[in-house]
Amino acid sequence: MTPVPILGGRYLVHPDGYVVGRRGRPMKPFGHPRPILHLVDANGKDRWFRLARLVAEMFIGRPPHPLAIVGHRDGDPTNCAASNLYWTDRPPPPKPRGPRPRYTAEEVCQIAAGDMTPVPILDGRYLVHPDGYVVGRYRRPIKPFGYPRPVVQLVDANGELRRFRLARLVAQAFIGRPPHPLAIVGHRDGDPTNCAASNLYWTDRPPPNPHGHGSRFTAEEARQIAADYLDPSMTLTAVAKKWGADHATITRIAKGITTNFRQATP
Repeated sequence: MTPVPILGGRYLVHPDGYVVGRRGRPMKPFGHPRPILHLVDANGKDRWFRLARLVAEMFIGRPPHPLAIVGHRDGDPTNCAASNLYWTDRPPPPKPRGPRPRYTAEEVCQIAAGDMTPVPILDGRYLVHPDGYVVGRYRRPIKPFGYPRPVVQLVDANGELRRFRLARLVAQAFIGRPPHPLAIVGHRDGDPTNCAASNLYWTDRPPPNPHGHGSRFTAEEARQIAADYLDPSMTLTAVAKKWGADHATITRIAKGITTNFRQATP
């Protein structure tokens, strides 16, 4: 075994590819696939060393030039035995492959057939499917969040995060631009979580309601909401999904906090 001079002779390097510490036991390396050792130098400072380079400098000699690296004869970087190591030149950087194609051949066919549509305002990085989901840069559907109206978080052409209503994104891609700035997306089945293009349409924004929370429902609908809320077989999420409202609105109606309701149309 050979002591390490730069570490004050506190550690001994063995030609089989391990280092013996101050207590006479082999030091356990960490890191994969190239093992690293955490040692203390003569000044008491922590230092990290590549095990292969430490063994090579002790038994093969110093590197021929500063850019030399340690090679492994068997191709296994975890085998740091001195007989398996040699000095070699650093490999040249790989040649640039050019820009990566934005879409695969299958996606190009889907775009041509109208099955998927790129999002223009996002520099075409994302594809919108008519079934109501967005395919990301890693060719996987992006999971939306938010209830009852799903939202997706995407990166625009400037690298900034932006949030979009999934229904509005699908509607703009397959139905067309909104007829006027105040238009909103409607759902034919009344389910705001169903963002399929066949379920969406542009409609006018309803007029502002002067009665506050819960006024979109009539008194009879409020009684049904309270009954569903007290039904032990239904969860709060199920009630909210049934009536197309959020948890807070359902809770305020069921507990009697909301008292102003819409007049039933004759």
